[in-house]
Amino acid sequence: MLLSGTIVIDITQFISGSRCTQILADVDAEVIKVEPPKGDTLRLILN
Repeated sequence: MLLSGTIVIDITQFISGSRCTQILADVDAEVIKVEPPKGDTLRLILN
């Protein structure tokens, strides 16, 4: 695939950043999500 072997570190906390890294993962990049100790802000808002 296009980004095979590429590692992306995702430090975003809102929808637009997460969507961008999802697109990168869809083209075969390995995405590592880094969150604060209490979790992603969006996840806390939705719960």
